[in-house]
Amino acid sequence: MRAVFVSYRRDDTEGQAGRLYDDLVRRFGVKAVFMDVVGIEPGSDFRTAIDQNVASCSVLLALMGPGWIDARDETGRRRLDNPTDSVRLETSSALKRDIAVIPVLVRGAKMPRAEQLPNDLQQLAYRNAVELTHVLWDSDVQLLVKVLERHLCDAPRRRAEFWRTLLAVVAAGAITTGYASYEYRKASRERARQVAAETAGRQLADQKAAAERESIQKAAADSEARQKEAVDRKPPKRKPQPTPPQASIPNFSGTWAPIEETFNGEEKPVAHAKRSITQRGSVVKIGSREWQISKGRVTYKRFAVQDNQYPFGRTVEKEAAAALVETHTWRLDGSILVFETTFNYKVPYYGHQIGTDLRIMRYRRVSP
Repeated sequence: MRAVFVSYRRDDTEGQAGRLYDDLVRRFGVKAVFMDVVGIEPGSDFRTAIDQNVASCSVLLALMGPGWIDARDETGRRRLDNPTDSVRLETSSALKRDIAVIPVLVRGAKMPRAEQLPNDLQQLAYRNAVELTHVLWDSDVQLLVKVLERHLCDAPRRRAEFWRTLLAVVAAGAITTGYASYEYRKASRERARQVAAETAGRQLADQKAAAERESIQKAAADSEARQKEAVDRKPPKRKPQPTPPQASIPNFSGTWAPIEETFNGEEKPVAHAKRSITQRGSVVKIGSREWQISKGRVTYKRFAVQDNQYPFGRTVEKEAAAALVETHTWRLDGSILVFETTFNYKVPYYGHQIGTDLRIMRYRRVSP
């Protein structure tokens, strides 16, 4: 029984699908994720395998690259117009079963419009999509994992398994009506005991947390009182100097829409989605990561090495081991948010020579 079904086209998003599959398996386990190249045994009918796995999944991830909507077969026919196309079968089967279908946009892909899709796929145009980018892959995947965790809650599965077991036993005539009623009441009482135990556990945890907070507050009050007593007992010998004014902290919070992109000074088409940034004092949250504002800007780095299993390389922890060092800087230029990325290739890297590239993206705030 699979929980997540990864649907994709090999000639469009094979590399991103493989990378996403590895990330999801590390989080949910290999038995909870299905992808055709690893989930179908040799010699099996792929149509039957796909149908069975779609029927048993809780979520279908529809990976879309730039070529997803207009992919053609060897005759020049658009693949989505073929009723037996595997991607169309996977997606339409999930939509008919009212399974959660999440479009996942990669490599700058855009959501298709309803009129571009066959009738059995037009609901897909109204599903909220998520975007996975190369630069922020890890944080984007973490956001997707949080969405999947809500869909893969254990409680609905336990209830469904209980009712399937009870109905199967009654249908087979293995127990009498009275015994079935007894087992149902027994299961209900057991569940009630579990709920009571969980509630008591939460209450105990809340009490401990309240006691700890009270202890911390009392210790802070005692420390403040001792400090005040020491100050009153021994006044300062010198007049305190005035405190220099604090530098104002720039406001990064809000929703920002892209307006311009350049790469090594050459203007490029704007192909990125809006960015939402929240701020608490001098700490900003971009995606799922929090960063400290320093000298009016936010700067962080990513280190990568070349790995044929990933299309843009694999992230490593230490800069000394990296073949590519990416330096990301966010700053405000008046009312414009500027996002600069410096790519420092320390060795030849996927066809890039040793050297640096600079990408600059500019955003305008569209909501506070």
